Amino acid sequence: MILQEGSHNKALYFEFSEQWIVCKYDDHTGFYHKVQKCQGMKAIDFLATDRHELLWIEVKNFRDNSAENSPRLSATEPPELEQCRKLCHSLVKISRKKPFLVDEVVKKVCDTFTGLAGAFRHDDETLLPYVSALAKKLPLTIVLFLHQDKYLDANEHFKPLALRLKTRIKQQLRFLNINVEVVNELTLSENADFCFRTTFPSTLDAPTDACRKSMPLS
Repeated sequence: MILQEGSHNKALYFEFSEQWIVCKYDDHTGFYHKVQKCQGMKAIDFLATDRHELLWIEVKNFRDNSAENSPRLSATEPPELEQCRKLCHSLVKISRKKPFLVDEVVKKVCDTFTGLAGAFRHDDETLLPYVSALAKKLPLTIVLFLHQDKYLDANEHFKPLALRLKTRIKQQLRFLNINVEVVNELTLSENADFCFRTTFPSTLDAPTDACRKSMPLS
């Protein structure tokens, strides 16, 4: 099964082996269409289960837009934001146009839990496998997949960032008893539960080892 995130030249592809049940949860034609009407609730990109564990995968493609997205990787707010708040004298609420990535992921995770609760009450067949997995208390791993410019994806730059983001996400979601992984195409294990491609696989392409196996991310 192949899932796509993004479109045109920003499209990324994720291939899962046959034992995985996967869906693009934030597809606006699915149940999420109902969920987002409630105060603009957010959604994790992909849900996946092999009936032994759950993966919730959030994909961020910052390649060729690194400078623009750099502030999203830091909890420090831009100085311009504080200046604007002082000028407005707290008369209006002022926030970052694009939130800190950790805060965005945490909100999406929490909103996805709420959405799946709604799917349970509506007996939504598409989402039933993921609802059932939660009910059985299967291990749940939140995967943040980052696709940045090549030099930023290199280990010396990426690993400190990944550790910082992972720690922050786990701190905020501690009450959910979940695992968190922050990966990119270079740090994704060969034994991961899915493989990553930047082009749509040809029918002639043989599946990689990562797509044949069903093993934890770490």
